[in-house]
Amino acid sequence: MSVKLEHVPVAIVGAGPIGLTASCLLSQAGIKHILLEQSPGLHQWPQAHVVSARTMEILRAAGISEPALRAKAAPLADMSYLSCWVHTLAKEPWGGFALLSPENADYLVQVLQTTPTPNANIPQDKLEQILYQHAQAAPLVDIRFGHQLKSHVQSAKGVIASVCNREDDTLYEINADFLIACDGAGSAVRHQCGIEMRGPRSLQHWVTVVLQADFRHLVKAHPGLLYWTYGAERTGLFIAYDIDDRWVYMHACEEGQEITDEQPKQWVRSAIGDDTPFKIVHTDRWSMSAQVAQHFRDGRIFLAGDAAHRFPPTGGMGMNTGMQDVFNLCWKIARVVNGTSAVALLDSYEHERRPSVERNCEQSRVNFQKMSQVEEAIGISSNVEKTRENLNLLDIDDTHSQQRRERIQQSIDAQRDHFFMLGMDLGVCYDGALIQTCPEEAPQNNYRASEYNPSSAAGNRLPHCWLQEGDKQLSTHDIVASVKLTLLTTSDGYQQWAQALTDTGTDNIEMQIIGSAHLAPADDGWDTLIGIKQYGALLIRPDRHIAFSTDKFSEDAWVELSQLLKNYQVG
Repeated sequence: MSVKLEHVPVAIVGAGPIGLTASCLLSQAGIKHILLEQSPGLHQWPQAHVVSARTMEILRAAGISEPALRAKAAPLADMSYLSCWVHTLAKEPWGGFALLSPENADYLVQVLQTTPTPNANIPQDKLEQILYQHAQAAPLVDIRFGHQLKSHVQSAKGVIASVCNREDDTLYEINADFLIACDGAGSAVRHQCGIEMRGPRSLQHWVTVVLQADFRHLVKAHPGLLYWTYGAERTGLFIAYDIDDRWVYMHACEEGQEITDEQPKQWVRSAIGDDTPFKIVHTDRWSMSAQVAQHFRDGRIFLAGDAAHRFPPTGGMGMNTGMQDVFNLCWKIARVVNGTSAVALLDSYEHERRPSVERNCEQSRVNFQKMSQVEEAIGISSNVEKTRENLNLLDIDDTHSQQRRERIQQSIDAQRDHFFMLGMDLGVCYDGALIQTCPEEAPQNNYRASEYNPSSAAGNRLPHCWLQEGDKQLSTHDIVASVKLTLLTTSDGYQQWAQALTDTGTDNIEMQIIGSAHLAPADDGWDTLIGIKQYGALLIRPDRHIAFSTDKFSEDAWVELSQLLKNYQVG
């Protein structure tokens, strides 16, 4: 019996947040595609929850409703503390990292100034629902739940994937020009490609316990996202997805440790510290890893998200890094599929993404290891009785206990790069064939996770500032095209740049030219951040990274730009 063969420009494997976002981006770019997910539906449990400012920008660029996202996010009042360290939820914290505090006011102001979309705390399953609603509404996608990619073969022109419909066990084949593997940490596609992961596979083992519970009365004086709990014989973490209803408790365990049905209940009760009721709705086990794939590409197959990298959750950058993967990749695939650019354009994917992926992996690992400083200040040790004694002493209200609490708070304050990650999130800078060569030291060489310095130099994310177009307020990010390149000029320089493009025949490479005459700056960001002056220009890619920057029009500047544009053309 012959096997049905379908042809599609792009196949995506995995309908998690990364695969669904890739689908939204491809649909926006006008590319027909199939999205395969072996599970019968979306995830039912919260999992990731930190949605960074950059991810919010990406979702905004993909057309996802920000009000819909904010409606599913934790209210700001419930994030007064990003993290607290406690004996139990029922007791006062030993210390905490406060988001809403005078000491951190400057950081919060910077966040509001540097992005149109500040970060949010949204459970992954709720985020996926929003992404799915947007993705499936597009006529260019065919989303298939319960369809598993079993194997694949490649040619110079595409990928033939063998797929099983798990409902009736029928097999069929998809012939895709390109395949994006977003199928998670255990990626079947990555295994089939023979791509290995590099780095430690198991830093720590955890049991996740999903709870239905209202703990607001326990944390009302210090509402927050994370509560690290320590007992003499337990280490755990409460994550508040919804303080009034939905929590997760993560309990550290040994690899292969046998766990009875009663133990999760005992752990949670001990970590709560009183008789507040709760209901366990799901449990799972997982291992914390810090790994990056040996390669992000095999021919016409591209790895993205957890298929390409696994981070410790300390920093919350796993999903967010995956979002930047597909934001970098999808516009390039779209240009190749529609014939605007040569397939060599895709060579830039791994070159551009790997440095920031490896940096984020290392920073997440460092964050995890640095947490030991807090544990040391608390008095956690391998000696159970000594730990018990130290914890009991902390509960005594005396001078010695107060001094120890001060040391605990000092060790918490030293975790700034763990909880404030604006530089890690917005400070990604690309180089390579698609980016103008800059003589200055690359911005990432001065990188610090918690510090972000906006720059209009080539390679950087386009700085955000507000613009006024008639009665409509726009971000500089909103005027960038989704597939075309965008040449942003001043009103004085517009005619010169446009004429140069026409005269040299480079006006046919899918580019929009925007003069600033009809865009009135709503603040001083245009002059201080964009920096193109009277006759300057910026070439901006669909992923909102700057490919070329000059503050003047000159023959040398034009020659440099025209040479760069050749790398975006078909031949």
